[in-house]
Amino acid sequence: MLSKVASATHPASHNPSLREGGQSTSESGRTPWGTLLAAGCFAGLGYAMDLGSGPPLLLAAMVAVALRTRRVVPVAVLLLGALPWVVMNHAITFAVGRVWVPLGMVPEYLDWPGSPFDPSNMTGLARHSPESFAHYAYQLLLGSRGFLMFNLPLLLAVSFGWLVFVRSGTDRIELAALVGWCVGVWIIYTLLSDNLGGGSLSVRWFVPLVVPGFWFLARLLAERRSFRADFVILACGGLVLAYPMWELGPWLSSPIPHHFEVMRIAVLAWAAVRMLFVVRWIVRKRGE
Repeated sequence: MLSKVASATHPASHNPSLREGGQSTSESGRTPWGTLLAAGCFAGLGYAMDLGSGPPLLLAAMVAVALRTRRVVPVAVLLLGALPWVVMNHAITFAVGRVWVPLGMVPEYLDWPGSPFDPSNMTGLARHSPESFAHYAYQLLLGSRGFLMFNLPLLLAVSFGWLVFVRSGTDRIELAALVGWCVGVWIIYTLLSDNLGGGSLSVRWFVPLVVPGFWFLARLLAERRSFRADFVILACGGLVLAYPMWELGPWLSSPIPHHFEVMRIAVLAWAAVRMLFVVRWIVRKRGE
């Protein structure tokens, strides 16, 4: 969605003189309203589907459009596209439960005979100390069920994705907004949960973050060819892990067979390759 906003709102995508390095203030550089409405519609749909990652996505889209266009009206058009889904979501929730927040965040709606949930373990309540917050934030990403441990190529995006911002590009605003979205979702679930997504292989709440993660990864590999060997190693490790995950299904809460062994081999091999590259770079620089 944000990539579509980037191509549509950037003046160079509509004005040949800007693509050639010139300056122009022509009308053709303005944002097409239909694109903004469509982007808002998709952001609103995301809001309605998941109130953990959807609202931060809508906020990220608003910030990206505001920074890209420097005008209030495009942001209002984006919100207009999202409004039907946002209103529908909260209207249905209120009609069913007489509350404006998700029903799963209301302890009374989880209080039935034999319920495994109570205010001590339900998602939606903040109950961490600073120490437990930091530990749980780490576990969500790098623990035994951490999101990155089941998506090994994304380790490369998280470690070196910042290099995408070193070189100028037409979508830096949107990429920064995506980083903000990912970090926001991570913080929200760190603050309001403590069960790593419940009975699932990894943190199921972070599945939407696969898209921006691999977008960053694709940009990194396109601009920095030296990282392609790193990607191949981590992708091979992920491929080995994919087979038992596919066989066992996504709702297994116990570790998959040989997960830690495969993960360690892949990460150590990646570290060795990256170290060799650094050594070669140092030797080359000294030779100059």
